Amino acid sequence: MDYLYPSYMAMSESKLNRHLAKRKFPDALRHKIVELVTHQRKHRANERRKRGQLTPLWEHLMQPLMFEIRLVRSALSYTSRNGERNAVRVEALNAYLIVMTTLYNRFKDLRKANDKSPVRMAKEKDPPLPNGGEHWTDWIPDHIRQRTLALFKEIPKLAHAKTKRPFERRMPPSVHDEIKQRVVKRLENDLAVLETDLKLMEMHPNPNPDDNEAPHNKALKAQRSRVNRAKRAREILEAMHPTEALPITWHALVSE
Repeated sequence: MDYLYPSYMAMSESKLNRHLAKRKFPDALRHKIVELVTHQRKHRANERRKRGQLTPLWEHLMQPLMFEIRLVRSALSYTSRNGERNAVRVEALNAYLIVMTTLYNRFKDLRKANDKSPVRMAKEKDPPLPNGGEHWTDWIPDHIRQRTLALFKEIPKLAHAKTKRPFERRMPPSVHDEIKQRVVKRLENDLAVLETDLKLMEMHPNPNPDDNEAPHNKALKAQRSRVNRAKRAREILEAMHPTEALPITWHALVSE
């Protein structure tokens, strides 16, 4: 965003007042400029805070994508003993690389220009992206995915040679571990609150203990379900492979 009087933005309100008074600005104009600059400064601070909150959410998509880009660039440096196979393989890898670098640049533009989280943007798309857009592969249009996969299917098979599998939902172990720590911390905090609320509800006198439709019993059942859901998410997290893709929050690990 372009701000008016950008040179004044670094000044405190009192310093700006003194500066404008020294330059003999009329009082009414001076007050308007100070009010405007103060508003702009608050707006800039809010924008920076918002972008700071969104940065980890975009990195959740971009770090695994960049890891895959590096893997493909490295694979392109390998030359097969079979010339025909190598030509088809290079064509497929280059096509895959173009798809990924295009998406990475798009993510950079969206992160810079938009104040929405990637998950919110994914849900607002028509139709919404699969899996809530939580992995970069969810952002690949199906026709591009199928076209790229078709190129890899054309690579002649060679004994003992690995064939690249594009669009795998995975993360590098370092990124997986970093995200897992954040997700687990949020899960444990949420679970502690849920269990505390459940204990308080169980301590409350129940006038109709045998009536499943009684409001208190229905609320108690729903709270126990929330606790069990969080515990199930913890079990899933503990069992995950270190390269398995993780969601941004633990709630996506278990259905309602």
